[in-house]
Amino acid sequence: MGRSDSLFLTEVTNASPQGPAPPIVSPEDVEELYQTGGPFHARGLAKPFRKIIYRICEIGEPKMKIRDRLVDFKKEVGFGGRILLTAKSADFL
Repeated sequence: MGRSDSLFLTEVTNASPQGPAPPIVSPEDVEELYQTGGPFHARGLAKPFRKIIYRICEIGEPKMKIRDRLVDFKKEVGFGGRILLTAKSADFL
């Protein structure tokens, strides 16, 4: 995958909004922590995606920062909604 046709996950937080600040972990630990659960925060990732589906549930406040804009997924589509992010190369004339 090239950089122009991918979304890159660079930072992720998995924690309860009412809980304490999650521990900082290394990017190498993220995949295992997604499987085993528990709070964590990681920076310095460079995981490429072409397509991501977010399903909005009751727990948490999923948001994504895109350049200078913060998008609140729950506010945009509501509980039970889905957001599909797709990356592809731009066609220039």
